Amino acid sequence: MNSPRGATFSTPNKGSNLDDSFFVSAKQSSGVPVRFGELDPSYTATFQAFSPERLFTPRDSNVITIQFFVPGTKIPALVKGFGVVLTDVDVAASASITLYGLDGDVLGSTHGFQTAPGGLSFWGVVFPDEPIASVVLVLGNTPLASGAVDGTAGVDVVAMDDFIYGEPHAREAHTADFDGDSLADLSVFRPSSGQWFVLNSGSNTFGISTFGLPGAPAAKLASDDTSTRKHETSRGVFIGLGNAFRARSLACAWSTARPTWTAPTTNNDGSALTNLASYRIKYGRSSTSLDQIASVTNPSFSSGSGTRSRSTSASDRSGSGNCGP
Repeated sequence: MNSPRGATFSTPNKGSNLDDSFFVSAKQSSGVPVRFGELDPSYTATFQAFSPERLFTPRDSNVITIQFFVPGTKIPALVKGFGVVLTDVDVAASASITLYGLDGDVLGSTHGFQTAPGGLSFWGVVFPDEPIASVVLVLGNTPLASGAVDGTAGVDVVAMDDFIYGEPHAREAHTADFDGDSLADLSVFRPSSGQWFVLNSGSNTFGISTFGLPGAPAAKLASDDTSTRKHETSRGVFIGLGNAFRARSLACAWSTARPTWTAPTTNNDGSALTNLASYRIKYGRSSTSLDQIASVTNPSFSSGSGTRSRSTSASDRSGSGNCGP
């Protein structure tokens, strides 16, 4: 089932068919008793509504499972926060919320709602990231039904009034998706300024982000190289342009690297090299612009660190180079 709001509801007994699984309280104008008075006449006085006239409860159950999806799709999503308003919590332990993460791990739970007989109780949580994949609500200790009168024989009936949650974002990154709605966004890289221009499909907004060096072209990588997919991300980290641009391309173009070399054994004239003293590592923004030099003074080393394009030459104790540019 798709949800235009990015959340679906199900119950253990009925599944996710809303008509078969849930009751929604009647409007005043309908002629049906409000606040589930059609289920039991006592409920009209038992429940209070924060959102006028409209309450929500599962059929033949007191448990609701809420799962999050990218709105209008079947793509699983995560949210940053969740909150709910319940009505008529008489016993704190009779209502609970359990939050589940991506792999079904329990993020947290509460079995201590603020009691408010005939009133309203609110509980909510916000995380710094987006870990919530689903929520399980337990509403009271008895499902709403004819004869299940609140406060008799230990019965505590509870209904859900309203709920809020953060904007659902796709659980997994998708190619060229920068706003987390699982859809590819139109993106353009301007080499002269090192800027990305992105039209976010989810909100139809336009964003600009500087990522790269002015004048540095976007390096291409074969689109079938799946080994770099784990480096992809979304929601504002601009590292891709369709299938052609990947994090590994950035690493090859301007990230830190460790060069290695084999120590020479002869001079340029072919004679034996017996006085090797140091190495000079030339590097720069391109192979034709090696304008930086790093020295390695220990001749026994065969690796060093540098950035961008580089070349390595060996020198004897007189400072003369005997190989490389």
